[in-house]
Amino acid sequence: MESFIEDLREQLNVKLEVVDAENSPVKGYDTMAELVEQSIVEMKHYLLHHPFADKTTEVKYFRDWAPSFFKQQIYFTELYNLELTRITAIGNEVIVSYLKKTKRRMSRFLKKHKDLHLYYRMRRNDKDDELFIRSLPSKREEFLTADATYCEKTLFLSKIMAYEELLPLLTSPKDKKAAPLRKYQWNPNTSQTAEIVYTYVKMKWISVDGREADIKDIVAFYKDVYNMDLGNIYDVHLHNKRRKKDRAPYLRSMLDTYLSDD
Repeated sequence: MESFIEDLREQLNVKLEVVDAENSPVKGYDTMAELVEQSIVEMKHYLLHHPFADKTTEVKYFRDWAPSFFKQQIYFTELYNLELTRITAIGNEVIVSYLKKTKRRMSRFLKKHKDLHLYYRMRRNDKDDELFIRSLPSKREEFLTADATYCEKTLFLSKIMAYEELLPLLTSPKDKKAAPLRKYQWNPNTSQTAEIVYTYVKMKWISVDGREADIKDIVAFYKDVYNMDLGNIYDVHLHNKRRKKDRAPYLRSMLDTYLSDD
C-alpha cells in the first residue's frame, strides 16, 4: 500500500506543478482542489480492494498518508473560496470582513482541538492506536455519509495541518502595513549549504505535507525563505564527497564551534 500511496502522491505533485494559480487564482485553485479530490477517490478505491494488512498499516494510513491528501483538498478549497470572494466582493470592507471571519473560524477550531494539535506538533505516537483507527460516528448525522475509511481524528488533523499554513496568508491590507515581512539571508556558500541540506534529508528532520522532505523540497525551502538558488546541488554534493582530506569540513567546524568553550 505504501508504494501505491507514494506513486499516487508523486503523480499528483506532477499535475499540481503545471497548474498556473498565480495568474488565474480562481481557476488555478479550483483545478488543484479537483486534482487532489481525484487522487483521494483513487486512494479510497484502492483501499476498498486492498484492506489494511495489519494495525500498523492502518495507523500509518490515518495518521500520515490520508492527512497529506486531505490537507491539500482543504487548503486549495479555502484558497479558491478566498480568491472567489476577492473578485466578487464589492468594496475592500467585504474582503477584510471575510478574512477576519475565516481567521476566527480557523483559530477557534485550532483552540478546540488544541490537544490533538499539540500531540501532532510534539510528534508523539503513544496514542496512535487509539486516535488513528477506523471509527464510524455512531448516532450522529455524519454516520450517513461515512465509509469504511472514516476516522474523525484524521479529518481533524488534516484541518489542523491546512489551517496552520492558511492562517499566515489570511492577512488583511491593514494588517500587512502593520507587520512588514522580514528579509532573511543565508550566509554559507553553496558547498557549505550542500553539507547541511543532505544532512537534513538523511536525518529526516523535515517533513512536507506529512511525508519526509527530499532534496528538492529543501532546495525549494532555501529559495522561498532565503531567495537562494542552490543550482545543481547534486553536482555540488558529489564534489564534496570526492574531497580527499575532509568530506564535510563545514559540518565539522559547526560541531567544533558548538563544543568549544564560550
